[in-house]
Amino acid sequence: MNTPARTNGLETHEVFNQPPPLTNYNLFLTDATLVSAIKREGAVWVVPQISELGRLLGTEELQRWGSRMTAQGIGVTRWCFIPVGTS
Repeated sequence: MNTPARTNGLETHEVFNQPPPLTNYNLFLTDATLVSAIKREGAVWVVPQISELGRLLGTEELQRWGSRMTAQGIGVTRWCFIPVGTS
């Protein structure tokens, strides 16, 4: 027996004015304040490592991981993975 799909009754309209996903950008290099602070404080030696981390964190793949974790109710709190709402 085929049953019609249920809706929550909250659909109103299709939204067109949303920006595209912000992916494939460097989170470190696009943060001028952070880059400036790193240089001002004399930590230029760490720029290559932070830049690589910023590139990885801005990838579409890592954002998909985050979306999957959110969908499964997993959050990142206090630098470790724990179920959301248990802290």
